[in-house]
Amino acid sequence: MITEADKEILEQPTRLLSVAKSVIPAHPSEVASVRTRFIEFLGSLGISSAEKEGWKLVFTEMVINAIVHGAKQAAAARVTVEWWSDEGQVALAVTDPGLGFDTTRLENAQLPEDPSSENGRGLFILDSFSDQIDPWKGPHGFQLILRKHYDFLNNVLPPNAELERVLDELSACYENLSSFYRLSQSLLESDGAAGFIEAALDDFLVLHPFDSLFIAGMPDLPEGLLAQLSPHDWFLPYGQLPANLAVPIREQKEIIWDDLEDLTAQGLSQLDFSTVQSGCIVPMISGDSYFGSLVALRGPDKPKLFSHDIDSLRTLSDLFGIACANSHLRELRDDSQRSLRELEIAVEIQRQLLPILPAPSSPHYEVIVDQISSLGVAGDYAEAILDSEGNLVVCLIDVMGKGVSAALLASVFRTAFDLCKDLQPIHVLLEAVNDALCRQLGTMTMFVTCAVTRFAKDGSRLEHANAGHCHTLFYDASGKRRELEPSGPPLGLLPGGRYTTEELALVGGEHILFVSDGCYEWDYRGELFGWKRFTEAADRVSELGVRAMWKALQEKIDHHTDSDTRDDDCTLLAVSVKP
Repeated sequence: MITEADKEILEQPTRLLSVAKSVIPAHPSEVASVRTRFIEFLGSLGISSAEKEGWKLVFTEMVINAIVHGAKQAAAARVTVEWWSDEGQVALAVTDPGLGFDTTRLENAQLPEDPSSENGRGLFILDSFSDQIDPWKGPHGFQLILRKHYDFLNNVLPPNAELERVLDELSACYENLSSFYRLSQSLLESDGAAGFIEAALDDFLVLHPFDSLFIAGMPDLPEGLLAQLSPHDWFLPYGQLPANLAVPIREQKEIIWDDLEDLTAQGLSQLDFSTVQSGCIVPMISGDSYFGSLVALRGPDKPKLFSHDIDSLRTLSDLFGIACANSHLRELRDDSQRSLRELEIAVEIQRQLLPILPAPSSPHYEVIVDQISSLGVAGDYAEAILDSEGNLVVCLIDVMGKGVSAALLASVFRTAFDLCKDLQPIHVLLEAVNDALCRQLGTMTMFVTCAVTRFAKDGSRLEHANAGHCHTLFYDASGKRRELEPSGPPLGLLPGGRYTTEELALVGGEHILFVSDGCYEWDYRGELFGWKRFTEAADRVSELGVRAMWKALQEKIDHHTDSDTRDDDCTLLAVSVKP
């Protein structure tokens, strides 16, 4: 007996060659990594850059449509992406759990007559680019297969020196991509700039035949960073640079030359690299901070610079700039945290200006605002107030860093929040506060994460927005948890930053929890307690109400940590909607 599942398998198109397959969660953030693998596959076939750009657009259109329209971005839903090449063609197949669309629209796909329409362009793009589109519907989902024919995929080309050179350069590009992927991971895990740079230079020189590769430091390099880099033979402090090299380093110039004549033609003969065939000087910049330049030199017995060499050097210098900036900022942060006097002053500021105030009473809500204090001073702050219409407006913030600056910034936020509490919808409130903080902070590298919600005074709905804060936990009346994610960057970083509002209807019996990172970033049996354990603990007691959850969490933190050495405040704001 043939089952429905058997029929589905029999009805699917037959594929003769091996198929690359990725099954991804139904979320747009998953698209980029899979698309990169697909474009690498096209590169291995010799597909041109122009064609790959077209495939990028088609890939994005097909997968995003499957995620948004087919899978509805459901948390448990999955989208399958497959690709292969056979019989002189490239095929891309995307499968989702949805019902698909009216496939007759493929017969004569046209651009919509209304230029502002959001529908119709996707099918037109797919139809215009492809040679064949095969839709397929089954009892368990919908699949769309797009095919495009390339004559050269069936041809065996005669030897061609120019083609071999291009393929060698392409191969080098892919090796660079792999190398930079590893370097990016290493950058995230590194403790300091020097160790990362040394390992990166060793890795880079394996792929690029440079005779010399070193960093020339900028004038007035921060002392801590200078002390960290100076012991290494690949670093030259500005004061030790030859005079002819100091000028472009000081002026932050990028210089590229293929031979000495090229160097002279650029008016740069003063560099006098008489034993160098070609070279490149690339500034190391992160944001507005300049740390020096990466200098790469090749002798006359080495090949000239290819475009991928220069692009790779630029990428490497960007990574070095980020590593230097991270080390410098980490040193500044550590210095501020070591100042006991500053902490003592900050404690007094927080006590006087940022006390945890009682929440307003309401016939529709029960509000809890509480905090487990640490020895030091963090920038946590929570508030629940009524706006001029009687709606309940709550927020919980966390300021980057600790001490006096964090406490003062939290105080500035509180003032701005109180002044803007009537602005609607809620994302407009966040945008106004963000602009105010950006004006106050100027070029200071500080920011505030914030989750804010307005509850209608009649208990019928809520508006939520999140500026880079940890997720807000929303338990519906049945106890099912949903996490409300950030909708924009932290406050105080980007003037004119934009946020979005998420609206939810309320029926009574819901619980909404706002927490600071101190609630889950604490030592638990030698490791971080973590967000996963925290949400699991909250789930177990959610049906008992937020007070029971908060009491259980307090007991667990007190049992596993010492109040005299606790690093961070643990702040919670919880709202229960009364039935």
